[in-house]
Parts: sequence; C-alpha cells; structure tokens
Amino acid sequence: MKRVAFVILAIVSSFSTYAEELSLNSEIKCLSFHQNKEELCAINSEQSVIWLYFPGPGMPAIQLPYDRQPMTEFYITDIQLSPDEKTFAFVSASEGHPGLTVVDLPSLLNFSGEIQQKVIAEYPHDVSIVGWQNNQLIYEMYYNDFDGVEREAQSQQFLFDLTTGESLVLK
Repeated sequence: MKRVAFVILAIVSSFSTYAEELSLNSEIKCLSFHQNKEELCAINSEQSVIWLYFPGPGMPAIQLPYDRQPMTEFYITDIQLSPDEKTFAFVSASEGHPGLTVVDLPSLLNFSGEIQQKVIAEYPHDVSIVGWQNNQLIYEMYYNDFDGVEREAQSQQFLFDLTTGESLVLK
C-alpha cells in the first residue's frame, strides 16, 4: 500500500495531466531490479497504461514518453523480470484478447535508440507467463475454438529463445 500511495503521489505531483485518469482502482504492476534500487512500474489507468521509471531511492519518477514505451495493449495483467534483469515480459489485453510482449530492459531505459521488443503471442489465443528458466521465457498458449461448439480448451507451453527470437514447443 505504501508503494501505491507513493506512485500515485508521484504521478499527481509530477504529471498532473494524468491525475484525472487515475483512481484508487488503478492497478500498479512494478518490477524491481539492480538490488531493488530501481523500479519500472506500469499503471493501468482508465484510459491507457502509464509507464514510470524510478531510477533510485529519493529520485523523482520519470514518466516514459510515448515513443519510449513498450508496445502495450490497453491493460497489463502480468509482468515478470528475467533472473538476469536484462529482459522483462508482460501480458496486456485489449478487448479481452491478451498478447505477450518481451522487452530488452537496457534498450528501454537508455532513452535513445530503438527499443528492442517483440510481440510473441496475440489474438485469437489466450496466453500467460509461466516463468523463466535459464533466462529464457516460458509461456503457455490456450487454444480455443470459436465455432460456437463447447470444447475443452487445449494449451501448449513454449520456451522463447531470447537469442534467436523463436519459440520452441515444450513437452
């Protein structure tokens, strides 16, 4: 609760243009890295996702400009940092259809150059993050039939290889 109040206070004081979008129902997802000295937070507001970077204790929050934000759908449901703290993945949804995006953290926070990111799963399937194994992302896709016939959803797990940018089927 302390982090929520701090984040909302930082936004209201530093970025008053977003104050009307935030409410007590705004959900905040944060990643802590560099021995918990830095944080990247995604705030699900009523109209968009607001990305804030906290560069260190006692330093003011920096709102990521639009052109420095990860490709995000309307609402972030999950966000996870790799064990080596160089990559993060998030699931974001628009109109109930989640997508999975992987982002290179240093390229996002250097505030120059292109952000290295890749959308690896999107409509019409559901997707969730399972976790990380040896700094490789494991995610699960849920395949649903859209022909109106009730069926049990099938799922498949994948390992996303950060070096090749390809997904490999597990099991």
